[in-house]
Amino acid sequence: TGDSARQIAFIKGALSTSKAAILSGHVPPSMWRESCRAQYAFLSLTFASVIKQHMYGHLHSDQFFLMDGAGQPLNACDTAG
Repeated sequence: TGDSARQIAFIKGALSTSKAAILSGHVPPSMWRESCRAQYAFLSLTFASVIKQHMYGHLHSDQFFLMDGAGQPLNACDTAG
C-alpha cells in the first residue's frame, strides 16, 4: 500500500498543475484493490475538468467500463460490431 499511496500522491500533484490530462495504464481500475479504486475515483471526480480521458488495457477486449463516484464498477459495454 505504500507504493500505491506514492502513486496516488504523484497523480494528484501532476493533475494539480495540469490544464488537461489523459490517464492511461495497463491494468484497469476495475481490477484494483477497492481502497486504491476509491482513491482513484475521488481524484477522477476532483479533477474531472482536467482529465479528458482514462485509457486502460489488459483485458484484450473492445469494451468500456463505467465506475460510480466511489470507484465501484457499474457495467461493461461492448463496442465491437
